[in-house]
Amino acid sequence: CSKEVETFKEQDPVNRLFILKALCEVRLEQNDAVCYITDEMKKGVSIGNFRKDKLGSASDGAIYWYVGDSTIGHRLYKEDVLVGFKNNWKGKDGRLTKPVTNIQWETVATNLNEFLEISEKLCSKGRSEATIGEHLKENIVPAVEKFQKKKERDLKRRQQKNERLERLAFANVFQTRSLRERKAVSY
Repeated sequence: CSKEVETFKEQDPVNRLFILKALCEVRLEQNDAVCYITDEMKKGVSIGNFRKDKLGSASDGAIYWYVGDSTIGHRLYKEDVLVGFKNNWKGKDGRLTKPVTNIQWETVATNLNEFLEISEKLCSKGRSEATIGEHLKENIVPAVEKFQKKKERDLKRRQQKNERLERLAFANVFQTRSLRERKAVSY
């Protein structure tokens, strides 16, 4: 197993991503995964828990995807699909060959400041981008804000707990036996 891990680590990031994607696709086709998803949907769980839908498409062809909840955090991804056509001039009539598709992913936002920045940026662009930006402002930014405040509160609690433990440990280091005189017991 360690040999496979080392080989995987040696791959460039794009190849690692393709390997992980292939593993996920293979895993989803296995019977137990399909049964699990079917059983969960029968219980009323939304399909959105298993499959993510796109947030919207921009006028330049970019597709925005939002993934997030209070457990894993919030992320906004941008998918750029570039299709390149090449002319094949061999033969009597020039014809198009199979197009070359290049898909690039970018993580656009992972925290509140980035979500606010991208929503403002999208709102100042065209109509389709403004729709995505408004959706971000109205629906997603409040959830990200709530998540970030929760994270900050948890961090503050942990820091306070650590400080209390440090003070307690410090006090225990210097704690000595009482110096008062003991009185003899008389019955």
